[in-house]
Amino acid sequence: MPAVGNNGKRRTGETSEMDATLPPMNPEVARLRRKAAQRKYVKRLRYVRLLWGIAGVLLLALAVEALLVLTLSPRFWVYRIKVSGGDTLTVPEVITLANVSPHSNFYRLSLRRTAQRIADSEPRVKQVAVYRDKLGVLNIVLEERRPLCRLGQNLPPRYVDADGILFTRPEPPTPPVPVVEGITLPLPVSAFGKPVTVDAVRDVIACLKAANARSGAEAPLDFTRITLGPTGRMTLILRQGMYVKLGSPDHLTEKMYVLRNTIINLSTMGYALDRIEYIDVRSVVRAAGLASAVKLRGQEGTHQ
Repeated sequence: MPAVGNNGKRRTGETSEMDATLPPMNPEVARLRRKAAQRKYVKRLRYVRLLWGIAGVLLLALAVEALLVLTLSPRFWVYRIKVSGGDTLTVPEVITLANVSPHSNFYRLSLRRTAQRIADSEPRVKQVAVYRDKLGVLNIVLEERRPLCRLGQNLPPRYVDADGILFTRPEPPTPPVPVVEGITLPLPVSAFGKPVTVDAVRDVIACLKAANARSGAEAPLDFTRITLGPTGRMTLILRQGMYVKLGSPDHLTEKMYVLRNTIINLSTMGYALDRIEYIDVRSVVRAAGLASAVKLRGQEGTHQ
């Protein structure tokens, strides 16, 4: 023990064995120790990397298994197709047009391509939407074209809608549409689903649009036939048998307005449509907004 004074303090100039300076470590020993620590660190790092690799492989296997289940499992097949909105197209016909393959995957099926197949395969279809319902159920909602008139008496019947698209349908529409007579250019079946470019047909479409453009409680003009002359002049026949001499297909809105005014004027005078032989709107009395000539059945001459 070192000498200690009476007050318990160590005497000056004396050092403790604990405070003695340690001799420097042998460089070779230090190098070996550092090398051992480095080997231990590398070993642990490899072990951690191995664990992460195993975890990554397991996660990848799990993702592949989930993907296989989603794509191959019968649970995710399309097992039912619902169809709505059709008029003449039946559910089996629409399903055939959709051409959805058996065992099609509910999530991988292209809805846009399915809708496009239906629209391209059937000219009757004006627009169609396909969307997913509950799991395994596909919903198809379509709208068929509404005939504006029938072109001639050929079979299969040729109809045209307000957009000028030519198509056919297996049964006549209700209510019936006017039949256009006097079209000399052919309208082959191959033209179904395409716009009609014949000028005379475009004029008829414009005429019927003007006739249907009404306001208030006006009743629609119910035509049964439209006759086209060699120069494109039109004669309209109403269901009551009355003729309308329309003439050239110009100023159609004005002519239809005059026709309605003339019918209303004759009605107030007590003349029903079945008593009128024809109304001539080829020229009009603009001041009165009436047709220039009206002929009653069984009477000679015309009324102004």
